[in-house]
Amino acid sequence: MTAILLSALFLSSSFFAAVAMAVTWQRYGRKALALRGELTACSNWRDVRVRISEVTVRHQATVLRPDFTRPAKQTVRAAA
Repeated sequence: MTAILLSALFLSSSFFAAVAMAVTWQRYGRKALALRGELTACSNWRDVRVRISEVTVRHQATVLRPDFTRPAKQTVRAAA
């Protein structure tokens, strides 16, 4: 019973996806095909320069923290 339900679920979802793709292509397909011609006819091109910098991770990190294991030095003033 579970196998039949899962098969029906996958079949219906694939049918829904196919219908959605067909509707999208019907609505926007001509615009997508005309886009290449519009881009070649465009005379306003811009030059873009890209610089890639590499980021590396250090294997050791320097941690600056006070050492709480040693007792702090105390200064005692003599009474005058």
